[in-house]
Amino acid sequence: MSAGGEAGPGRIFVTDCEGPLTKNDNAQEIAARFIPDGAAFFARLSKYDDFLVDVAHKQGYNAGNTLRLIPPFFEAFHVSDEDVELFSAEGVLLVPGVAKALTRSARCCPRSSSRPRTPRTSRRCVTSPASRWRTCAAPS
Repeated sequence: MSAGGEAGPGRIFVTDCEGPLTKNDNAQEIAARFIPDGAAFFARLSKYDDFLVDVAHKQGYNAGNTLRLIPPFFEAFHVSDEDVELFSAEGVLLVPGVAKALTRSARCCPRSSSRPRTPRTSRRCVTSPASRWRTCAAPS
């Protein structure tokens, strides 16, 4: 809501659990856990992502879209959303102080009334049992 009480523009916070928020690369670790030789595979897929941007200059493709490339492989190895959520809730290593920043960011995220809420997830958001931060992934 804006100061005037009317609904403001929708906002969503999306993170891939890598980089300035976490100490580890969650997507790479998920691949390593659930796909045979997954760490090496993820490294190759990441290099392919770089190729599409730097060499092929693929129209409409953005650097860092590795996370758009990997879901079909997770499906091929029968990795469920629940597998990813549970693994992430246990394995993400947050940078000190980021839980507070994520809590503040969550206050800016809209609550969707169109999707049913479950105890652990909302819009593919994972709430860590050890803290109060949420990790949200963009819908595929």
